[in-house]
Amino acid sequence: MKESAKKKKEIIKYWVERSLESLCSAEDELKANRLSFSVNRICYACFYIVSALLLQKGLKFKKHSGVKAYFHRYIIKQGLIGTEEGRFYNRLFEARQ
Repeated sequence: MKESAKKKKEIIKYWVERSLESLCSAEDELKANRLSFSVNRICYACFYIVSALLLQKGLKFKKHSGVKAYFHRYIIKQGLIGTEEGRFYNRLFEARQ
């Protein structure tokens, strides 16, 4: 495996792990009745996993707005994930704001 492909795979693994950690954190926050913190953690979990998906396609972003735009362009429009999930991601993004 080429070094750059190996590095890319490591970064994708990192984003997936961060997503899972954020989901666990969201659950803890929800159990503690801290809804706004839970929503924030869910939003980041989505950001991390979508970042991993986009990186698999060779796309890399630092901002939520870029990830959100390309999520719709490359994941939703291609039918890899349903439109309802896209709307859910939009609602999370707005709730985070």
